Amino acid sequence: MTALSATIGLVLPKLMPRKYTHWAAVALFVYFGVKLLWEAFQMLRSGSGSGPSEELEEVEQSLKEESAKGKKTWAVAGQALTLTFLAEWGDRSQISTIALAAAKDPLGVTLGGIIGHSCCTSLAVIGGRVLAEHISERMVVSAGGVLFLCFALHGAIVGSD
Repeated sequence: MTALSATIGLVLPKLMPRKYTHWAAVALFVYFGVKLLWEAFQMLRSGSGSGPSEELEEVEQSLKEESAKGKKTWAVAGQALTLTFLAEWGDRSQISTIALAAAKDPLGVTLGGIIGHSCCTSLAVIGGRVLAEHISERMVVSAGGVLFLCFALHGAIVGSD
């Protein structure tokens, strides 16, 4: 997915001027940052998101059902691959990868993205349950919003050249 997104980011500036792709990336970063901070504010206002994600409970229930059926390792791996690919494609991280590859070195973006996704996935697999019980969803959403706004600020200061 990361390589595919970086490839799209490499081709995109060939179709339109680099300056436009750069400022489109900055605009997307601002949008994602504001959207995430708004979601965090809504969570704070409604009192939700202070504990583990509701998705954690859904996944745990699904895993209990799958283990009761006795699925084989390769079937579970295939299901994880499919679900991850479909869930991640088109989300903020992939769109950000496209935008970064359009503005920066695509090879560096691909390597950084793969390493980042590997670290994130490894952390989720190894300590996901523990982290999900101790880190609130609201905190993760807030941190993501601030991070996207920092990317936008950096892009605006550095410029398209």
